[in-house]
Amino acid sequence: MSVIAELSVEGGQFELGRMLETVADATVDIEAVVPTDGSTFPLIWVSGPDRRQFLDLLCESPNVVHATQLDALADRALYRVEWAPEADGLLGALSASHAMVLAANGTPSTWHFELRFVEHDDLTAFQAYCRNRGISLTVHRLYHPSGSGTDRQFGLTADQFEALSVAAAEGYFKIPRTVTLADVADQLGISKQAASERLRRGLDRLVANTLLVGESQLEP
Repeated sequence: MSVIAELSVEGGQFELGRMLETVADATVDIEAVVPTDGSTFPLIWVSGPDRRQFLDLLCESPNVVHATQLDALADRALYRVEWAPEADGLLGALSASHAMVLAANGTPSTWHFELRFVEHDDLTAFQAYCRNRGISLTVHRLYHPSGSGTDRQFGLTADQFEALSVAAAEGYFKIPRTVTLADVADQLGISKQAASERLRRGLDRLVANTLLVGESQLEP
């Protein structure tokens, strides 16, 4: 049965965290995707005025084979990153344990991850890999995703839970819709783009934690 781990590491112990130490006016969010080519997390969003400088750092990193821009919005850009297979540190731990990155974001000081491991043994291997290489992990929560509905938020973040609740209550998911995405965004006090992403990621997590897994719970 799969296991989800919510944990954090110091920014300096993670490749992207070290880059943020150099590019102060940039933030990074990892796009949650199902890897099909062996990549740990091939897509990352970079926001802020220094995002082009961040791309330069990616291209110069010995842990990166290739990095290209896929999309550009007003305040951020989406990059595809091909990581080196021999990458060590946290990247190596993620790859070696076949961890799926469900969510990740960080600052120069701290990175937060939500990881899915196919088996508990994979989680054990991940922790051992990090311990043997001096990578300190702070584990906040470990659990088997529940399909019973007893967990009111179904593994959603607070923002995702709020967005889905508002959208459902106002009729955004009805056919035909009774409100627009812009209406939902206004109620949440965020941009239309942010509301769209929050709903999409929330729906993805809701399906993953209700329809695709069995039920059980682990303590950290």
